[in-house]
Amino acid sequence: MRMKWIVGIIALIVIVGGGYLLWWMKTGVSPDENTGAANTAVSAIRNPDYATASSGTCAFQDGDTVVFEINSDVASPRCAFVLQDQKLGFANKTDTEIVFDFSRASFSIAPDEVERVEEAVGTYLAPGVHNVALPIYNGSGPEAWVLGPTVGRIEGDVTAVSTSSIRSIDVELTSGIKLTLNLDAETKISRGTTTPILLANYKTALKVGTKILAIVNLENETTAQALTVRIVP
Repeated sequence: MRMKWIVGIIALIVIVGGGYLLWWMKTGVSPDENTGAANTAVSAIRNPDYATASSGTCAFQDGDTVVFEINSDVASPRCAFVLQDQKLGFANKTDTEIVFDFSRASFSIAPDEVERVEEAVGTYLAPGVHNVALPIYNGSGPEAWVLGPTVGRIEGDVTAVSTSSIRSIDVELTSGIKLTLNLDAETKISRGTTTPILLANYKTALKVGTKILAIVNLENETTAQALTVRIVP
């Protein structure tokens, strides 16, 4: 009698274990793992709405968060470049609560409050222009231009400056990176955060020993194309 009881238990273990193994082989997950919609949302990447911005000039912002101010008439800025490691924030500059959804985040922002997504945009937004549709603007809104993974920030002291052509200059940094700056209106150079440097003065402004912070498009480990350069006071 006891032997039959033991054999029955062993058979039950084999059946249950086999079913568990079959489930794992088909799904790749444990039956008690959470495989609901929340996990699906976390892994989703939002595709861009446009290839280029439709709302005029875009600019970079310092820090780890790009903030859009939601005003009663128009957002400020209307467009901003966003690096892969930066986050998005929204500041309510109206006198009423603003409620909206963007990608997988839901916002309910009281007047004079700021909310942000705590994840870097590169984890949930594909490169391109993303329209933040807001009810206050009838479905329109500011545009976040998410840049590709080769665009980033570098900082260092200038160790050498040379003229590579009549249209560009090369700047070498202490990090070993060589930056190419095109002498055109697209490459922005400023002193501090508020003083733009005239195109004609680019060469004289970037002297050996000058500390700079630059947004660049990395071509490889040692060379990069400068998109915007700030001379750090």
